[in-house]
Amino acid sequence: MHATTVALNGRALVLAGPSGSGKSSLALEMMALGAGLVADDITELSTEGDDLIAQAPATLPEAIEARGLGLLKADLVGPAPVLAALDLTRRSAERMPHAQNILLLGHAIPLLHRPASGPVPAMLLQYLKQK
Repeated sequence: MHATTVALNGRALVLAGPSGSGKSSLALEMMALGAGLVADDITELSTEGDDLIAQAPATLPEAIEARGLGLLKADLVGPAPVLAALDLTRRSAERMPHAQNILLLGHAIPLLHRPASGPVPAMLLQYLKQK
């Protein structure tokens, strides 16, 4: 899947969007606040029992792209069960958005949209902590 994935406390968040949508930038901000990098730009998904699992493909370097700087070394964490996916192509201005799901490999996963304002990396980390 064309996505960058981060994890906190063994729970993964898939950051999905096209090239240039901010996947790696958001992941870097979340990593600075304590998240770990599962995979940058390409995430391999598989099923394990009732869980959808995210991991880096074996050929992926242990690094994350920082536009304007190049590849930065990053120890990868994972595989990790996917808690949710964030669609970076859609923004939500709603204070209390309605729950939505996306179907990935037969698993209904919560689908989040990027909040239009606020401390997005901190909000997403708190989301990973509460679930």
